[in-house]
Amino acid sequence: MKKILNLLLVIALVITSVAFPRPVEAARSYPNLVRSKTEAQWKDFIKRLKATKVGSKAGEEVEVSLKPSPTFKEERVSGNLVIEVGQVAREIVEVKSSDPETLSAKVVNKSTIRLKRGFGTNSKVSISVKYKLAWKFDLRMGSISSF
Repeated sequence: MKKILNLLLVIALVITSVAFPRPVEAARSYPNLVRSKTEAQWKDFIKRLKATKVGSKAGEEVEVSLKPSPTFKEERVSGNLVIEVGQVAREIVEVKSSDPETLSAKVVNKSTIRLKRGFGTNSKVSISVKYKLAWKFDLRMGSISSF
């Protein structure tokens, strides 16, 4: 009798682990989800950064900001795991200029960089921006509700 109960318990655990994935297992898909949800804002930021004109006088500054990504609701992640409310972002962590003498770049906050004209004379300067993915999800088990 004890063996049968143990066997039933093991079978129940296996079935629930397959039917209801844990958030840790679903977390493998989070970075791809965050990238896809923030792609439009990131492309717009890069487009505005490329189009930004910094004045010709040394010391002139201009800021370029990344627009916040919209909050989304009711999205299936994996199996029966559903994101009720999701907030995602690409947070700027580092910015570098190829020629800081001509144009310096600094991170103002997680979504804004500041470009400052220097004394250099280089006609082309490239800026590299590094970011990290950030997210906050309210998760629940179940199906997506229909309206």
